[in-house]
Amino acid sequence: MHGELEEADSIRHADSLRFTTPGGKTVYGGGGIMPDIFIPIDTVGMTDYFLAIRNSGLLYRYALKYTEDNRETLRRFRDIASLEKWLTDQDLLPKFVAYAGKNGVSPINEQIAVSEKVINVQLKAYIARNMLDNKGFYPIWQDIDRTLLDALTYIESI
Repeated sequence: MHGELEEADSIRHADSLRFTTPGGKTVYGGGGIMPDIFIPIDTVGMTDYFLAIRNSGLLYRYALKYTEDNRETLRRFRDIASLEKWLTDQDLLPKFVAYAGKNGVSPINEQIAVSEKVINVQLKAYIARNMLDNKGFYPIWQDIDRTLLDALTYIESI
């Protein structure tokens, strides 16, 4: 409500909740720990259309349906790279948009164009998770997850 997800300086900390870790980092408690590294929320690709399909569960449901409908073909893939390449070639977006339309979320073409990458990546990641568990999910998901990428960069730097 106060911009805490967008700007680090919008976050208010009570000095009484300050704690210094054994490693010398300052963190703040009070209902959880406020990390010492700020990563703003990534709103790239977020549109009303995307929020509607995400909040309705249609992305998950379509990915599961797609997996079930194509399970024999999907079983051929033993590694994430070949599975992702095949999924990229399947033109998932128009099929998903038609599915969403039949399930209560009408297409808004201008917003779909803005959200296209996020939708495609999420569909591929969920389908890969259905077939290869998390070892299929995260290698695809990281393409749109700024928090994950920033965390990996930070961990590699220490």
